[in-house]
Amino acid sequence: MEHYVANDSLKFSTVELTLFYNFKILFKEWDESEFNL
Repeated sequence: MEHYVANDSLKFSTVELTLFYNFKILFKEWDESEFNL
């Protein structure tokens, strides 16, 4: 991945990635649990 974004944009995208992976893990845990939504 190329580093062509500014520090502020990189920080913002990093926060988005963190939220994305947190939700991804959360939904993964829900999917593997007994109750499937």
